[in-house]
Amino acid sequence: MTQIIVLKIFEELDKQYILLAKAKGLSYFYMLNVHVVRNISQDLKGHFKTIVWMMLSTLFMVEYIFNLNGLMLFNIKYVSVELFVFSCILFFTPFFLIYRLIDFRRVSI
Repeated sequence: MTQIIVLKIFEELDKQYILLAKAKGLSYFYMLNVHVVRNISQDLKGHFKTIVWMMLSTLFMVEYIFNLNGLMLFNIKYVSVELFVFSCILFFTPFFLIYRLIDFRRVSI
């Protein structure tokens, strides 16, 4: 995620409107906060969703390879519908709330 953020920031800093802002004498901090962050926020949101879901999809393999007793191996060891549904709710609810807050913030601004 950090690599994507840095790449997008440098990509935005090479654009023409940033050169105009530099020529006007605006500070680097102002350009970064006002112009660059606004323009890269949508791309970062899309990449954030992809990265999080890729990490979640490989979680079982990572737990198995490193012999960690995590949530996915717990679901396989103690197979019951109630525990599986409960653990999925606990696992996916924070991500759902974060995505909804991001979408709500984007719509209300």
